[in-house]
Amino acid sequence: MSLARNERIKLAANALNTLATASVTIGVFAPGAALFYGLGNPNPAPSTGFIVFGFAVWMAVGVYFHTVAQRLLGRLRE
Repeated sequence: MSLARNERIKLAANALNTLATASVTIGVFAPGAALFYGLGNPNPAPSTGFIVFGFAVWMAVGVYFHTVAQRLLGRLRE
């Protein structure tokens, strides 16, 4: 029974870590690449503060999910 429980915890932690990676990709790297390559609608251009705030929020969401996954893995039994 303990082995099945450990595998379920690993699966849940993996899903949360994947969600963290997707959050960072969607919220940080994709808009950053769009700004770098000049893609998207420039009118009206969002303010720099708004962009930085958006990056920070998405990065915080990614860090949160990653931290939850790490804590979940801490519950594994031997």
